[in-house]
Amino acid sequence: MGMSGLVICCLVLVVVPVFLTRWSWFWSICGIFATPLVIIWGQHFYVQMISPDTGSPGSSLGMGVLVLLTLSLAVGMALRYVRWVVDLLTSDSKRVSPP
Repeated sequence: MGMSGLVICCLVLVVVPVFLTRWSWFWSICGIFATPLVIIWGQHFYVQMISPDTGSPGSSLGMGVLVLLTLSLAVGMALRYVRWVVDLLTSDSKRVSPP
């Protein structure tokens, strides 16, 4: 995967959660995206715990990619939460304001 593939993956992980309209779809899709990330992070910390080897320079590059993907999904989920709060605030103001 080249740099453009990484950028596309990061954009997908940010954009997809933001534009999902139903919470059931949101949690399903985020679970599908987050499960491999959790497994990879768990495997990384397990290997770091049992092995005194610090790895090669390539492993730090792989960790950078994993951090970018994880942060992209977290930002997408946070933006969806902000969108939900804004929708709540705007829908309440429309109901409370006089006709």
